[in-house]
Amino acid sequence: GQIDAAQSSPKRPVWVMHGTADQAVPLSLGQKLSQSLQAAGWPVTFTPISGAPHGWMWRSQYGHTNQELWDWFMKNPLP
Repeated sequence: GQIDAAQSSPKRPVWVMHGTADQAVPLSLGQKLSQSLQAAGWPVTFTPISGAPHGWMWRSQYGHTNQELWDWFMKNPLP
């Protein structure tokens, strides 16, 4: 089944990161997820990761660091 994002609460910030070279899940699906969440009232940041494949998570060659992730969590704490 599917989860109705509009009915979910509380709506906490979501950061969707998607590699542009992902061959397992098309970039368009990450974009669609972000748009659907935003339409349901969620605060969403969508970041396409240039050249990154599926499973790229935080490898420095793609220009992102673990510190960037921790900084985002600190700016978006759970209530």
